[in-house]
Amino acid sequence: MYTITRIEGEGNYSNIYFDNGAQLLVAKSLVEFEGLLSEYDFIWVHKAHAVNVKQIKAFLKSDGASLQLKNGNVIPVSRRRRDFVLEKLKLTQTKAGFIII
Repeated sequence: MYTITRIEGEGNYSNIYFDNGAQLLVAKSLVEFEGLLSEYDFIWVHKAHAVNVKQIKAFLKSDGASLQLKNGNVIPVSRRRRDFVLEKLKLTQTKAGFIII
């Protein structure tokens, strides 16, 4: 079984990215996933990105804000959600094992 690392919305479609490098395009908007994944440690970091908290390696403060995932992907964090994301990550920092840079 593979773990979902993130979901990227593209209008009425979403790309689901897995930890094995695979991706799946589905005919469902990112908003439709919000209710489905809220209990599975996903946070919405941008209007087009939801990220699995357990897959975060680092919070990068330089040039705005972004998240580096364990697979090396860097995901932007919107200015509007920056404080919320940072607070959520601080609460789960010891459990998830990521760093804030």
